[in-house]
Formats: sequence, structure tokens, C-alpha cells
Amino acid sequence: MLLLCWVAYEDFKFRAVSWWIFPLILSAAMYYPASIHVAWHQFLMNLGLVLLMTLMLMLYVYIKLGTLKHFFAQMIGAADIFLWVVLTPLLPVMLFVMLYTVSLLFALAAHGLLKRFTFYGEKSSVPLAGLQAIFFAIMISVPV
Repeated sequence: MLLLCWVAYEDFKFRAVSWWIFPLILSAAMYYPASIHVAWHQFLMNLGLVLLMTLMLMLYVYIKLGTLKHFFAQMIGAADIFLWVVLTPLLPVMLFVMLYTVSLLFALAAHGLLKRFTFYGEKSSVPLAGLQAIFFAIMISVPV
């Protein structure tokens, strides 16, 4: 949970997240007592979904803008995709899809609310990895 909070801190402050944090999150999550260890086929299906979502987003940006130049620098951060990939081996497919979708809705609502405050900054980018990390930290801390 602390590692997810660190992702949020870095993403809010710098709009970037250190790459080394993601292997640590994955390592910690694999040893988290309540984590759900999924079968290889579910992990591969989740990974396929992340790949499909990334490719669909790239296609949308290409159709809309006519180029993929600076896709990972301006459209979506690598940290966003790294966070999705780190979550793939931890959840069954249906739970992954459900929590991924709800985390995006949470990020949309939180960004809409937070951009009204001066501490959030004037940046037009959305700290998606940070907002999703907060969501998943909340989900981890809620007792089942």
C-alpha cells in the first residue's frame, strides 16, 4: 500500500513515476496475504486485455491526430501502462476488468474534482497512474 502511495505522490508531483517502483509493487503484491494468485491463462488474458486497450488507444489517437508522435510522452504515460501490467497477474479476468473500469471512473471523477483546487496544479495532464494507485490502495485497505 505504501508503494502505491509513492506512485501517487510521484505522479502528482512530477507527472512521472520512477520505473523501479513497479517491480517492487509486483514483488510485494505476490507476497501480500490476501492477494489472489491467478492461473497462467488468466494472467495471459489480462495481459492481452492491457495490450488490446493500449493498441485501441493508439488507433484512436492515430485516427484523431494522424500521428503517434509523442504518444507515450503526451497522450498516456508509460507509468499508466506499467501499473496495468503489474496488476495483471494478481486478479482473475472478470475482477481485473471490473476493478480496472471502476478505477478509470474513479480517476475521471477525482481529476474533475481536484482540478478545481490550486494545490493540484495547472497541468493539463491527468496523473492516471497516481489516481489508479490511490484507488487500488483504498481497495487493499478495505477489509473483505
